[in-house]
This record gives sequence, C-alpha cells and structure tokens, in this order.
Amino acid sequence: MKSRKTRHQPINVPSLEQSEAFFSYFIRFLRKRLGCTQTYVARLTGYSPAYVSCVENSQAFRNISKTHRIIYTLGYHPEMLHECTGKIMRIRDRA
Repeated sequence: MKSRKTRHQPINVPSLEQSEAFFSYFIRFLRKRLGCTQTYVARLTGYSPAYVSCVENSQAFRNISKTHRIIYTLGYHPEMLHECTGKIMRIRDRA
C-alpha cells in the first residue's frame, strides 16, 4: 500500500515585523480614540512618556510584558490584538 503525500496549504502568518508595526499603529489608535496622551498612559503604567512613544513607533517591542501592560491600561486584552493582527494581515495578503 502506497502512502499518499498530502499537500498542506501554507498559512499566511504575519511576520514579526508586520505584527509589531500593526501593534504600534493599533496602540496609538486606541490611545487617541480614548483621548489619552502618551504622558497620561505613561503615568498610569509607570513607564516614561519616551518609552510609550517608542512602543508606538515599533522601537520597544522586545519587552512584551511592558507592551501588554500598556494594552491592558488602554482597556483591552493583548490576545484581542493578536487576533486582529492575524486577520488584518490575512485580508491584506488576499488583496
């Protein structure tokens, strides 16, 4: 009996750079939508305004726990952003 080789379709998973860029954009979008300044978010999280700015500019994503803390402070769960990142990247790839 011959074994059949099955083809697996590649899954469009966003790259790390794409995910970080989207997170940056989305964090800034959420902050502005809530009417918060970077200084206010920094005060609530205990981080500096410069650090919040770096997160929003994709320059400080190496510490994911700090990034998640900012997301929680804005009233969202990080998993929701992960799901959005994947969906948006897949939609973009289809276009």
